[in-house]
Amino acid sequence: MSRSPRQSSAGEASGRVRLLEGAALACILAVMVARPFATEMPFRTPEVLFTKSTQPAGPSGELMRVTFAMILLGAVCLWAAGQALRRQARIAAPGFALAIVLFAACSLASALASADKRGALDGWIEQVAILLAAWAAMQLLRRRGWGLVAVVLVGLGAAMAWRAIDQVIWQIPARTAQFRADPEKALAQQDVAPGSPRARMLETRLSDPAATGYSGLANVFASLLIVLTAAAAAVAVDKLAEGLRSRKERPPPRGQVHLPTLAGVISIAFGALPPAGLALTRSKGGIGVAVLGAIGAVVLMLRTDFWARHRRKLLAAAAALVVAMCVLVAVAGRRGPLPGRSLQVRWEYWVGAARMVRESPLRGAGPGNFGYSYLKYRLDAAAESTKSAHNVLLDAACSYGLPAAALYLGLLVWMVLAVTRPAAGPEPPTAGPPDRDRPAVLRIVFLTGAVLGVLVVWGQPAGSASLFAEAVLPAAIFAVALLASTWAGRTLERPYEGGRLGRIALGAGLVAFLLHNLVSYTLLSPATATVFWIAAAAMAAPAVAGRAPKLTRRLSVALAAAAVVALIAAGIWLWRPVYRRTSQLRLAHAAFLRGGIRATEVHLRAAVAADTLDGLAPGYVATMKLAALWVDRPEVMRAVIADGIEFAELTYQRSPRSLSALVLARALWRDPQQRDRALRMGERALEMDPKNIRQRWEYADMLAAAGRLDDALWHTAEVRRIDKTRPADSDFRLTDEELARLDAFERQIKSRKGR
Repeated sequence: MSRSPRQSSAGEASGRVRLLEGAALACILAVMVARPFATEMPFRTPEVLFTKSTQPAGPSGELMRVTFAMILLGAVCLWAAGQALRRQARIAAPGFALAIVLFAACSLASALASADKRGALDGWIEQVAILLAAWAAMQLLRRRGWGLVAVVLVGLGAAMAWRAIDQVIWQIPARTAQFRADPEKALAQQDVAPGSPRARMLETRLSDPAATGYSGLANVFASLLIVLTAAAAAVAVDKLAEGLRSRKERPPPRGQVHLPTLAGVISIAFGALPPAGLALTRSKGGIGVAVLGAIGAVVLMLRTDFWARHRRKLLAAAAALVVAMCVLVAVAGRRGPLPGRSLQVRWEYWVGAARMVRESPLRGAGPGNFGYSYLKYRLDAAAESTKSAHNVLLDAACSYGLPAAALYLGLLVWMVLAVTRPAAGPEPPTAGPPDRDRPAVLRIVFLTGAVLGVLVVWGQPAGSASLFAEAVLPAAIFAVALLASTWAGRTLERPYEGGRLGRIALGAGLVAFLLHNLVSYTLLSPATATVFWIAAAAMAAPAVAGRAPKLTRRLSVALAAAAVVALIAAGIWLWRPVYRRTSQLRLAHAAFLRGGIRATEVHLRAAVAADTLDGLAPGYVATMKLAALWVDRPEVMRAVIADGIEFAELTYQRSPRSLSALVLARALWRDPQQRDRALRMGERALEMDPKNIRQRWEYADMLAAAGRLDDALWHTAEVRRIDKTRPADSDFRLTDEELARLDAFERQIKSRKGR
């Protein structure tokens, strides 16, 4: 029987919708699995340009961040385009989407008022893209169940566990032995002076036996493994339960292996890998909350009906307990040192962060700008400087301001309620209907390609001897674990889709992850934040599936058009300048290695022009100019110094923070006519970072050279006072050599006063 033109058109539209939605989900899952293999930080760090290291500079972490954000926004556009082709689309959780839009508007205002605007905009688009992708994932996973995301996380967990094992057994011992064999060479490769605080810090980091994954930080890696462990447990418990049930209902013939039970046993084997990796991180907080989550999951599995009847009351009681613990820590911290060095250091962070909130409650410091603003408020005795408050409540308030922080925390609360809410309608079966439009094998190949691509681009160059160990092997482990977790004992066209017990296990892991964020900052870290929000969205999807209002065709088209316009604007305003600046900085580094000073300067100037919001590139030019002590002609030297001052001023204009103020003060000091202004700028740098004793000492040296001897002595006394308040093992304390030089400096000043 022939189809009518209307039926044919509807079929074609339905096919295009499936294609667009499939592409959107593929982009979201690809970013989720690729990000943990890339070294991204939630803040900007200066490029290492002026070094003779022959190692090729890898892709910029900043460029990776904005690129991943653009891919996630592109996925949202693909999904929106698919809805525009429907006669009548359904949109789940519209209030969640509205809250994201409001958060984006409020946090954008904070970003535009920050000291480092480019860094703030990087953090802003990153978080907004993750949240929007999570909302889109809720729409895409309503009919497929959360099991798809769970099996992908199992593959990721196996690869991350291998990374931990590889680090602890081979990489860390080899790295430690290499450093101890020739420490001076190792320090020179990192441009670190022997005996300096940075040298002590580097030696401690290189000999630390804790697994850090690809992030370089044990706590961040542990937080990721909390979710991956929960996902592995979810898949294993569901498959084993289903295998035992089906075996009991239909016992296999004697001598024949029961494949569903075998699939469960295999999942248990792979499920043991992430907790092993978590143990190797040696993160007390991460391991502790993971154990709490496991205990909670077991209790809920045994008392599911009780949880369903009293869910809101139990959640309220848990929230009250968390608040009470926070109050208890605050009271104890005010009375004296907290037990344990780690908790005491965090208390110092929290006190400084609270001062920041009190100073700027509405707009905050801006995303990615905590580290700059915190310097003004840190305690004298603070053992460390930090880029984060290590507490989700304070981090949100400091980064976004209280209005935007309230919206962000509201999104978290909503997600917790959705994740813990029983699914609308019956739970999806472990072996669901054939998924012919999303073949599992193609999904495995695509996601493995995404992992391999990031490892090759970010890690070792093609042809490297360690390419197999650093890229091919982790990607292969990911593929095998993903295949094993997808298989439910039947054909791959009937994969694992999730069950009741597994949903409890993964939900408990997500809540444990949030608890860990009371002492960490992994909701700000790109990789861990992406994994959490997408996993939580997949868990929430079944619970909100029955509450999706309909949209008219006209409104769907308008939504798709707005998404495309926003994507184009983000590409022009946020991605393009970062890409062009990064490209020029890479060319500058290559020119420097070749000894082409003039070519280096040309590329650095191009980098400055490529991104008018960036305050780092002008600082590189200023540093290069002011280091040109080889110039022997006075008129040339004056021109070089004038150029250095110009770019130092541009650095401060674009990014008015302590370091840029210090760079400008140093540049102005080179010009005898600008000494007074140099002193004012040096004072401004100290106002923004008053506890920096080496910077204060440098300013005292300027004061002494200008004849202000009493002021210089006052600052050296402050240097000694602050230095004595810090722990003996703090990297911020002066070394014995520095103290001897400070004694000589003070004697020289006093001698000049006595003349």
